This record gives sequence, C-alpha cells and structure tokens, in this order.
Amino acid sequence: QSGDTKSLKPLYTDDRFLNNVVISPNGRFVTYKLTAPAQNNHNTIVPNYVTASGYTEDIPGRTKVGENESVSQGFIYDKQRDSIYAIQTATIPGIKDIPDFYKEYPKVLDSLKKKNADRLVNFFGPLWNENGSAAVMVATSTDNKDRWILNLDASTGKFNLIDRQHDEAWIGGPGISGFFQGSTGWVDNNHFYYQSEATGYSHLYVADISTGAKKQLTSGKWEVQSVQLAKDKRNFYFKSNKEHPGITNFFSIGVNGGELVQITTMKGLNDITLSPDEKYLAINYSYLNKPGELYIQPNKIGAKAVKVTESTTQEFNSYKWREPDMVSFKNRYGADVYARVYKSDKPHPNHPAVVFVHGAGYLQNVHFGWSTYFREFMFNNLLADNGYTVI
Repeated sequence: QSGDTKSLKPLYTDDRFLNNVVISPNGRFVTYKLTAPAQNNHNTIVPNYVTASGYTEDIPGRTKVGENESVSQGFIYDKQRDSIYAIQTATIPGIKDIPDFYKEYPKVLDSLKKKNADRLVNFFGPLWNENGSAAVMVATSTDNKDRWILNLDASTGKFNLIDRQHDEAWIGGPGISGFFQGSTGWVDNNHFYYQSEATGYSHLYVADISTGAKKQLTSGKWEVQSVQLAKDKRNFYFKSNKEHPGITNFFSIGVNGGELVQITTMKGLNDITLSPDEKYLAINYSYLNKPGELYIQPNKIGAKAVKVTESTTQEFNSYKWREPDMVSFKNRYGADVYARVYKSDKPHPNHPAVVFVHGAGYLQNVHFGWSTYFREFMFNNLLADNGYTVI
C-alpha cells in the first residue's frame, strides 16, 4: 500500500546466487535459496572425427553422473521481526541416514559414519495454503534415496513430517520426480495432496495437515501419471494406465476418494488438456501405427471424441503401416515383460529375427501409442517387408 514501505536490510550473497523467492500470502515471510555452483567438476570431451579441417576436433560435453552438484541452502526473512534465519534441515527425519550401497565401500562408509553429516537436499516451495496459515515444502536428497513432504513452521524454520518416501534404488516415477516438486498442492486450507510410490506404483494421496492422517485415494497395479485438481475442488482429474501398462486414459475421483470414473475410452495413448471451464477435453490421441491427432470430447462419461485434425500426408497414408502385435511373457521373478512383434507377411527362410533394443533409461516402446521412436518404427516396417520378424 502507498506509504507502507521501508528499506530492508541488505542481503549479501557472496559467491552464491539468489533463487526460488516465495512470499507468504500475508507478506510477512519471504523464503529463498542461495545456491553455490558446482565446484571442481570435469566435463567429458567427445572426439569429432569427420571435420572440414581433416583433423579430429573436440566437442565439450557435460559432466558424468556422480560429479559434484550445486549446493543450495534455504533461508527465511521475517519482515515482522526484521530477521533472517536458515531453514533447519537437521529437523528432517532420516537426514543423516547413509544409503545402503555404501556397504560395498567400507572405507567410504567408515568416513561417512565419522562425519555424521546431514545429507544434501534440494527444496521446492514452500507451497502456501490460501489463507496463509500453513506452508509445505518438498525436499529430495541429492543421493536420490528420499523424498520428504514437510510442513514448514516459517517462524522457526523447522519442519514437521507429513510423508517420507524412501527407496534404496532411486526415488522417481510419475508425479515424484526429483527435478521439481511433483504433483502436489492444496485441496483446501487443511488438506494437501501428493503422489507416492510407497506401494510400488505411483498413486494419489491426501494428507490432513492438522492431524497428520494420510489417505490413499487410488490403488492397484497401475500408476497415476498426471493430476489436476478440479476448479470446484471436489474432484481430481488424472491420466492413468489402469487398463494396461501401455494404454492411458482420463479418469476422475473425489477428493475424499470413492468411485473411480473413466472419462475417455480410446485404446492407445490419450494426453488430455482440460478447457478452462472444464466442460471439454482436448485429446492428443495416438495409436500403434497412427501419429498423434487432436480430438475434442465433452467432459462426460460415454461422450464421443471427435477428430479435428489430419496431420499426416497423402504419401504417408499410402503405405500400410503395420499394427505390431503386443505380446508378453513372465520373467524369472514372475513379472510380465511386454514386447512389440512386427510379423512379416512373407517370412524369408534366411532372414532371422531382429531384436530392436531401446531405452536410454527413461523411454519405453511397448505401448499402444505413437512413439518418439518413429524412425525405428518405420525401419521395423521395412525389415518386415523384407522377410524379417522384428521384436
């Protein structure tokens, strides 16, 4: 307001940079991070052999996994008391826990035990509720073993635990990524929603901040892949692969749980954007042999999705792209392993099967939609044309 201004004490960042500034709804608290860039890292060097000069030239690359990361520290400025204090990471449960894999490195383990230091964490938030009475922060350990949902007492910088997800392998999954706060938010001033893989699959939870009680809204051997709270805050909308690991559709469920309602039904991959008034769905729909096209559907059970784009060319449509078979088998642990099989109409006796190896650690190609592996999809069709069976 006019006339209600004053100079604040200066903030010295030294060799760190200021980021993630958040002001509480009532303007009393300002949270921020000071981040120090990673030190003493080595970048990879990629040799480029085919050059105009005829000489091998170097292409600077990124650092390897395991190099030092930037280090951040959270702070709170209390305007009422005109004071700055650090967020108390020591109050996070399990902050000193040492990951199990260090048992394979006894000397390093002994050194870590002697240091007994707090693990480094990345903070996201705080996320304030509407009336400004509570703030929640999401913290992930830089060793990727823990994700904490924490109730922040802004007047002290201390935490109360809402939820801790621990995984000796790697914390991740839909809505739980370590690179952002994930699918989190306030249902109302007292209830906070988030996703967790506590059961082995990413599902939707709601926590009561005042009592600490947690309620799992979805369950089963499938995952919630994206979440959106309805404007009236009575339901959640989400994308899920409930029917099959490689098929996604759009669902809704009440904020207190209850019946799961399926809204879209097309077999394939359905990526949905709700209209601002939530009356319609814009669906980017694709199938095994059909690239993504835009469909519009009323946000109602049983409503028909109407195709509104035709993005492929006449030349593309002139070829009969195969619809590969989706097969599965049990591995040694009894889990289902899925694969696409491209069968040849005229198998050649001298042409064996070709195994298409894919991955990169974060992408799979055994779903019922169009993949970013579209070049390989086309090449697999060419191989099948020439008598090969492609798996």
